[in-house]
Amino acid sequence: MDGGPADSDKGLSNQIYEDIRIEGNLNCPLVRVENRPYPFGATASQNGSSYGIVLRNVSLEGTQSGLSSILGKDVQNGHHDYLFENLKINGTQITASNYASFFSINQFVSNINFIGSGFSPDINNNGIPDLWETSAYWRLLHAAGNPLGVEKPWSMDSDGDSACDALELATGTSPMSVRERPMLETTMVDGALMVNYRQRSGGSGTTGIDYNVNGLIYAVEVSSDLVTWHRGATWVEAVGTPVSNGDGSETALIRIKDTAESSAFVRLGVNH
Repeated sequence: MDGGPADSDKGLSNQIYEDIRIEGNLNCPLVRVENRPYPFGATASQNGSSYGIVLRNVSLEGTQSGLSSILGKDVQNGHHDYLFENLKINGTQITASNYASFFSINQFVSNINFIGSGFSPDINNNGIPDLWETSAYWRLLHAAGNPLGVEKPWSMDSDGDSACDALELATGTSPMSVRERPMLETTMVDGALMVNYRQRSGGSGTTGIDYNVNGLIYAVEVSSDLVTWHRGATWVEAVGTPVSNGDGSETALIRIKDTAESSAFVRLGVNH
């Protein structure tokens, strides 16, 4: 895997590489990412930094020659907000504690994260899985943690699965994989339209109306024409208590009230 910026003022950004398995020993490093802008017309003010790179489920079943490298050229041409999730070299899981034995990273690189597989661990018990708190995606959404100083919109769809990143955060799916997408399931029970969906556990407020957890507010909305949407106790009500999924999320069941539209469109709204 060898990459660098395409021209003097654009770095390699917002890329995802996943589910890669390589057998045998390499006569080169597994990963080499270096920013070297073209010399033609480049100036100190041009920014060739790369950011938001994700490698997931990558395994080299053999050895690499030398160290993998992530090397920036200077402060205008660095690397920031990279995530290596479930990266293995010759059977060894690369983590924050051992990456220096496999990678060379210089002073023009920041926020490089190596974590194991899995979505659910939450070491600081704040309701947000550790993957979200350390991933390139999560950092890019927050200006305070973004070395480029640009806050990304909540409407961004990192994996192109038509579900915005904010909704994926709210329902516990990954914004970095098209194989994980928020689902709103509907059924008819005794003539009433029922809706179930996943939400993060540990919040407050009324399920389906104004449930709030970690600054995310969930509300089921109803419409008859896809133009005007309604929310609140007049339209929906929770059925029973949400059921824990054992991974920091729970499944909520909502009934669309008889006073709502007889033929209705339903969606899950998430505000932040």
